[in-house]
Amino acid sequence: MPVLMRGEKSLRLSNGETIYANYTSTAIDGDDARLVELLNNYSEPSDFEPGARELTENPENEIKQKFFQDFSNLQTPEKNALTEIENVLKEITAK
Repeated sequence: MPVLMRGEKSLRLSNGETIYANYTSTAIDGDDARLVELLNNYSEPSDFEPGARELTENPENEIKQKFFQDFSNLQTPEKNALTEIENVLKEITAK
């Protein structure tokens, strides 16, 4: 299960209407060892699919804290995703 990062940009049109542009990028691949290690704490072997695991709890808060807390500890994959999102959203303008 990959972790996605999404950015949003609001644009005010000449008629006063506001529209929103969103862009999503994979910040952490599902097979990233850091993520797999964290998710193993929140999962157990699947009864339905041999070799697979099923989440037993929602790890969302732990993922946010470990990988994205105040953006001071971003690793290369997260930095690359953030840069990609910023670059794409910079290019979107209201005309």
